[in-house]
Amino acid sequence: MILDLSGFILDGTVLPVEGMIAAILAAKGLSLKKLFLPSDPTIPKVDIPT
Repeated sequence: MILDLSGFILDGTVLPVEGMIAAILAAKGLSLKKLFLPSDPTIPKVDIPT
């Protein structure tokens, strides 16, 4: 199963997505193998414990 957590506009703009960390932790609890997340290098990296 794959989960896509993104907000894209047709012109390729990436939109902010609220509740990302909670969604990632929920996906981890469901043992999902892949997540697709929007990337913004200006946002600090958050490590999710394995």
